Amino acid sequence: MVTSLLAVARRHIILFGAAKFGAGLLVGFALGVYFLPILTAEDGLDSKALAQLEASAERSGTFTRDLAGSDAFHWGEGVVHVSRQRVWLDGRIAPGPDYRLYQTPTFVEDEAAFLAIRAPSFDIG
Repeated sequence: MVTSLLAVARRHIILFGAAKFGAGLLVGFALGVYFLPILTAEDGLDSKALAQLEASAERSGTFTRDLAGSDAFHWGEGVVHVSRQRVWLDGRIAPGPDYRLYQTPTFVEDEAAFLAIRAPSFDIG
């Protein structure tokens, strides 16, 4: 009787330990995917360099968080500037592993609207 209870307890302890280990791996992986872009991000330009670049800007636009397509993981805020050689953001965007920049013929507020006009849009990179 005691031997069978010990066997059941041992089996449950091993299963609980394996489940706990697996959950820890999943949580660790998810945190790594989220924080890696933050930890490896390059330093931005200082204010003097930004002021020089702003003088060469031909166009500018504003990123705001209150768009229909924005959420806790997909947002941007600040001013985007465009010159003949560069495009830069004086502001912040959500950390992410892979962003693409498109020039679109019209204003886009969410993913569905972007997918509708993706064909005539130009992928900058």
